[in-house]
Amino acid sequence: MTRAGRRWLRRVRSVDGLTVVLYLLGGVPFVGVCLLASRRTIALAAVGLSICGAYLVWSLYVVFRRPELGRRFGVGGLAFMLCVCLTVAAVRLAIRPIDAVYFCAFVLVAFYYWVVGAAAIGNAAGDLPPVEDGELPTVSVLVPAYNEAGYIARTVRSVLAADFDPARLEVVVVDDGSTDATRSQAASIDDDRVRVVTRANGGKHAALNYGLLFASNDVIVTVDADTTLESDALRRIVAPLVDDPDAAAVAGTIRVSNRDGLLGGAQALEYLVGIQLKRRLFDAIGAVTIVPGCFGAFRRSALESVGGYDPDTMTEDFDVTMQLLRAGHRIRGSNGIAWTEAPGTWRDLSKQRLRWYRGNLLTLVKHRGVLGEPESGLVHRLVFPLWVVEITVLPAAGLVVFAGIVWALVAGAWRPLATIVGFLGLVVATVALAVRIGDGDERLIPLSPLLAVGYKTVLDVLLVRSLFDVLAGRYVGWTSPDRIDQQSVPEDPTPLGEQPREAD
Repeated sequence: MTRAGRRWLRRVRSVDGLTVVLYLLGGVPFVGVCLLASRRTIALAAVGLSICGAYLVWSLYVVFRRPELGRRFGVGGLAFMLCVCLTVAAVRLAIRPIDAVYFCAFVLVAFYYWVVGAAAIGNAAGDLPPVEDGELPTVSVLVPAYNEAGYIARTVRSVLAADFDPARLEVVVVDDGSTDATRSQAASIDDDRVRVVTRANGGKHAALNYGLLFASNDVIVTVDADTTLESDALRRIVAPLVDDPDAAAVAGTIRVSNRDGLLGGAQALEYLVGIQLKRRLFDAIGAVTIVPGCFGAFRRSALESVGGYDPDTMTEDFDVTMQLLRAGHRIRGSNGIAWTEAPGTWRDLSKQRLRWYRGNLLTLVKHRGVLGEPESGLVHRLVFPLWVVEITVLPAAGLVVFAGIVWALVAGAWRPLATIVGFLGLVVATVALAVRIGDGDERLIPLSPLLAVGYKTVLDVLLVRSLFDVLAGRYVGWTSPDRIDQQSVPEDPTPLGEQPREAD
């Protein structure tokens, strides 16, 4: 067996056997039910698309484990085979267009969960251990803050409490023109490692660039003002930078803290399955596409080489990561964990996601030139095309799936319902895998169907709306959801007479 094969086998063995069996069985009902319960024309399409799925899994293995062969395979080959299979089915058996659309939507969404889950198995044992004391780099933690009273002090204290050499750590809090007690609460923390600076409000990108002027260390870590770190998070997020000299940035692992209730649990699952598993997928090739602003690490030299953060989009973290990738840098992931607060109401979720999705679309438009840059390697051949498919095609497919489920329930059609049951089985199996590999909170597993219908449908509608807004030139400014811990915070809880230690 080759070295790559032995490494893959070790990683599969690191996941308990029950999880692997559950995951594999989750895919069987989907393909099997489609073949047994559908018409002959759809059955033929199922066979063809299953071949495409096998090709996709194999090509992902080639790309990730044999990079020198990766240039021959990828999204282009998959799309070609998909078109050939559907064309043959349409010409040979006069397949109805609506059947093709309906079935392909199911297969596309199913393969999304199936392939991402396979990537998680392959990388389950790939996380690096925390950095030892003798290898710790010097780190500057930037905390941009705008109206974060009630959060900022807790965030800074979690950074200071990290298991990290105090002599190698500094914290720069950038008050971006807050109108509440953010600055005074940050300045009330009595620690020489903390520096609080103030500027006129200019947005998160401007606050981060301003903070770089005061940061004095080689590694820059960004932490949102509503985020708290686990004790070993800093050691873990800098590990890939120590282990891989070519790595320019590292994405942290983000988990939702307020996961009680339907909405909170659904968002926790989304972060775990929709974000963290994909990050594992792209970490295998050093091309993680988003270093999250709430917890990410950068080599200062790499960040400065691309000019820092741009104001062009509302998702400055996605934008700066794409700039680094296009410049030829490697972007890694880590298992350093940060906890963040998710929106607590559907209205706040809508406000947050419209900003995210429009910002992501604008970032893709800004960096569309990568499609004409073969020298960008896998970013050109695989990463960027997958992003385009995910943010444009997948939402439409999700809405088709939802419409099909509603139609089957209303009409009482058992065959489509059987297909739906198989599809949901795959989703549940993938979520169970993600939970076992991730944070182990098995209370989330019963909520897994929401990632296919319900919660997922709301996100798909918001994504489609964002797409039309961007095409029509209707953009949205920076919007912030109502914060749970700020509902009872007084205007200025700082003790009378206590002033900020520094206001530049």
